[in-house]
Amino acid sequence: MPFVFSLDNGKRLTSDDLTLDEAVEVEATLGESWLLLNPLQHASHCRALLILVYSRYMTRDDAVAKVGALSLRAAIDCVDWVNSDDRPIEHDDGLPIVDPKEVTDGTGTT
Repeated sequence: MPFVFSLDNGKRLTSDDLTLDEAVEVEATLGESWLLLNPLQHASHCRALLILVYSRYMTRDDAVAKVGALSLRAAIDCVDWVNSDDRPIEHDDGLPIVDPKEVTDGTGTT
């Protein structure tokens, strides 16, 4: 569940920063495992997680009202998926490519 929540108050919080109690609260609210949460795919997941995150900086009632009033675009703009694995994704002949460059001449290394 590697997500970053960027709030309009300048605060940023990752899903890894959620407490166990907060994860249990979201699971109980949604009836889903925290491992399956995807706020970019499900509006209910996005709402529940944003309410939880905003509740750290304002009352729960204010967080519910604030998140409920967000447009879909504004809600999506609050959430980013991040790859928690910083190892290179691309490899060439078993070696990681740290700064991949597009090959334009059709040749590669062997």
